[in-house]
Amino acid sequence: MNQAGSNSQKSLAGKSFDNTIRVILEKLKEEGVISSFEKKRNFAHKGFDYQKQYLANFVVKTLNDKYIIIRRTTSCRGDRAKIAYYDLNGVKNNSEYSESIIASIFLVPDEAADTPSFKNEKKNFLDKNVFLPVTHFFSLGEFIGFLENYAHDVRSLRPLTAIQDTSLNQDQMITSAMSVGETGSYYGKRGNEYELEICSMLKSRVELDRMLAHSPQTDPRYSLIVNKITADNNILLDYIRSISSSNTVDLLANGGKPKTDIIVKIQTTETEYTSTLSIKRSTQKHVSCHDYPAEAFIRVLQCEGGKLAKYLELFQKEPGYKRFEEALSHPDSVEEFSKLLTQQERTFNEWVLTGKHDTENLTNPEHQVAEYCLISSGGCVESDQFGSFDLNK
Repeated sequence: MNQAGSNSQKSLAGKSFDNTIRVILEKLKEEGVISSFEKKRNFAHKGFDYQKQYLANFVVKTLNDKYIIIRRTTSCRGDRAKIAYYDLNGVKNNSEYSESIIASIFLVPDEAADTPSFKNEKKNFLDKNVFLPVTHFFSLGEFIGFLENYAHDVRSLRPLTAIQDTSLNQDQMITSAMSVGETGSYYGKRGNEYELEICSMLKSRVELDRMLAHSPQTDPRYSLIVNKITADNNILLDYIRSISSSNTVDLLANGGKPKTDIIVKIQTTETEYTSTLSIKRSTQKHVSCHDYPAEAFIRVLQCEGGKLAKYLELFQKEPGYKRFEEALSHPDSVEEFSKLLTQQERTFNEWVLTGKHDTENLTNPEHQVAEYCLISSGGCVESDQFGSFDLNK
């Protein structure tokens, strides 16, 4: 085949690949999982007028105004991959979206994922043997799985509703279960607003100056958070030069949202300290904090093939205490399940509350694992609770 024919074939393959991605993203937009997306978006380097410095094949805008950048190529051949890396690195670090990107994805078709070049590059990336300016390295099939997990997380932004509330009668439970989609969007919006509010407050120079001056006008939540972090890190307030915060946190490898909602950086005269916060806001007595399939629990607890794995799989199949207990066969028992789970209590709690131990999905543990949690059960400062996840305490 001559060069012109080869280039034409590559162009057709690229258009077909783009169309497949476009159809997937359009469906997510229709379902309200993402806000919008752009195809073939060019970016300028900050400070320069030239608009076509970097290319993203797709730019996905999330419901909370963050961005997923996708750079696809039809092969992982060295020269093609390097062009994609150049673009992804430029968009991530030097574009107008730099501070709002939660995933930069290198993407190839499934057939290209079977080539030695892709397999070797991905292995080196996952083993951290090489630096690649991406957060996710995917074949199309893996990318679809990533989006499915992301969509699941978006839909799960809701409190545990009447299904867990034994004070309601059966009709009320059914009504609540049917309306969970509406409550999910409502509570998700409230949670995002509170997260933005806390993030904005933490980066406020006015609040820092008030606190350093011991002003009674300091926001009590600001004092609560900063005092806790500085005390745990032995930071003297007089040594603080600035505090910055960001609610842009990389998505997990599987597309899930990490436990961290806000990254806080305290700059002192000597060094910089980084802390991570999980933010919870709800008027409910119970809130969902960890919604994963049994296989994920089994993987993190490293109990595959064991009795605990059997119990976890059964609990997923028969959720709820009564149904689970009725489904047990002799000599299995709730007591044994509880005992086996208690033996893994520390790992279980740290994973559920902070995201720790999920080595398969953590791409940036320093930022994705939550160190602290701020819980607000309403608008009152008095109801805010702030504490460390140190389970030794």
